[in-house]
Amino acid sequence: SNSIHYSFLRLFGPSFISNIQRLPAGVYYNTLVKMDSHLIKYGVISSEDLYKDLTEWHWMYISGRLHKPVLLLNNNNKLTKALECNLHSAVLCSLLLMNKKYFALEELFMQITRLSYMGDFRMLVGEDRNKIENIVKPNLSHFRKLYSSIINEYLEPDTNNEEMWRLRNPLSLEGKYKQLPLT
Repeated sequence: SNSIHYSFLRLFGPSFISNIQRLPAGVYYNTLVKMDSHLIKYGVISSEDLYKDLTEWHWMYISGRLHKPVLLLNNNNKLTKALECNLHSAVLCSLLLMNKKYFALEELFMQITRLSYMGDFRMLVGEDRNKIENIVKPNLSHFRKLYSSIINEYLEPDTNNEEMWRLRNPLSLEGKYKQLPLT
């Protein structure tokens, strides 16, 4: 399907592309695809690899991209549960890494976004040093919407400063690290 979107690799057939896709992080990206009047980029991944990365952070590639607000074109119950698992893990891991009693939601969203770039050598050379801010700041309302149920589950506004948030039950976080993906 959509063979014209693929690079010269399409000449070798679908099974060759499937084998290539499984090498780096289980995904093959088609870039610079014209869709109406826009240039888009989209990834193709097997369902098995998608669920593995969302629930186990096997590569932390697709899962990291899906920590951020995206437009989903197709969804089902199993995918919804895997996406929710991924978002919960991102919040729990970020709260543990931040290790703060009080914080702004923007700080939390920055840490969540930072997760997918940890260990990415491109962040050291050549990548915009403000990349994380450039992703989070213009999309704060989308991050709030994406994480609203998880925020309500774990956090509450500080009574002295409504801009700051804190854990509803700080002791509950201690046991939550066991729920994080093992990889």
